[in-house]
Amino acid sequence: MTLYQMIFGKCVLEADGCCAEDILNICMKYRIAYRNFELDGEKIRFVCTMRAAEDLCILCKEYGIGIKCISKKGLPHFLLKYRYRYGLAVGLVIAVAIIISSRLFIWDIRIKGNGNITESEILSEISKAGLTVGTYIPDLDVDVLQNRILIDSDDISWISVNIKGNVAEVEIREKESAEPAPNTDTSKPANLVAKCGGEIVMFEIYRGNVITRVGEQVKAGDILVSGLYDSNVSAFRYTRASGKVLAKTMHNFHVEIPLDYEKKVYTGREFSQKYLIFFSKKIKVSKNSGKSYVSCDTITNIEYYGQVGDVSLPCGIEKVTYMEYEMQPAQRSSDIALELAYMKLEQEINSQLPNAQLLRKMTSVDIEDGKVILDCSVMCIEDIARQLEFEIEFD
Repeated sequence: MTLYQMIFGKCVLEADGCCAEDILNICMKYRIAYRNFELDGEKIRFVCTMRAAEDLCILCKEYGIGIKCISKKGLPHFLLKYRYRYGLAVGLVIAVAIIISSRLFIWDIRIKGNGNITESEILSEISKAGLTVGTYIPDLDVDVLQNRILIDSDDISWISVNIKGNVAEVEIREKESAEPAPNTDTSKPANLVAKCGGEIVMFEIYRGNVITRVGEQVKAGDILVSGLYDSNVSAFRYTRASGKVLAKTMHNFHVEIPLDYEKKVYTGREFSQKYLIFFSKKIKVSKNSGKSYVSCDTITNIEYYGQVGDVSLPCGIEKVTYMEYEMQPAQRSSDIALELAYMKLEQEINSQLPNAQLLRKMTSVDIEDGKVILDCSVMCIEDIARQLEFEIEFD
């Protein structure tokens, strides 16, 4: 449909093929414009504007020619169809007003220059500083905003905010992520103590007085590296001991997986609620169902209305679905339970010994009291040193 047809309306007319010559003569005589004239079987079809179609139908009726309109489209038809629905007209006026006034608000925020920092983290930082989708542009002081972000952020060293139309382009530079030099904090003295027992195999000490040796057995809480030095010339001097003490350690893990358990079963009952997202506001558009499930899963889906050119529209629909479920008794086989036990064991080992070098793993399996029981002893090499501060008393 062309712009002309959209403004003045489009009407598809149909008549018997035997009336084609008479209808064409009427159109020529009364200067009625038409287009797309075609013969479809024993019928003819062509297109006119709604005003021309109305005049042609009156003339054909006077000449005894049967003709009918089979389709209407365009603005005149839309206005005629909804002429008594005042709410729609009011909504249309409000929508036009919103579109015009929306030029004064931020529609989209684009991030450039980030590498280690995620886009969501940057959006959170600038949101705290006062820049979000929906921010009123005339009240936005870019210089104050940039300074506020630089002061509050520990990861951003430089930032530039450019407002182009409804888009805020944010370009940043991240602070260099160099590893801090070890042992730079000497404000308080500290010892290195053992967080667990083991046999020492190697030292990597940056500062401190080593008071243990390789091959020595230590237990949790023993001092490995002291922060005190005994001076033969004067009094004791102190420092903040730091570094690594690698030791051969043993850890025991116990995992139980029951054969009888409860599983989640969906009842098939669900209801949804819809919200209109406009800038940073949410407006509920669905009726309140009044339903309330004791146990349910909540699934949230947000869909935005695409783009205008290369600018993302700041509006969309959020659909929240509540799916009811019940917990029902179930039973798993011993093989499945054993598989789950090994998975849980690996998770616990990785969680408790993330940087350890595994040397040996001894595992035993037993089934009793309706449970699969997994016991595992792990021998590994790990850093057992942790800093423990101490106070200096002066006489």
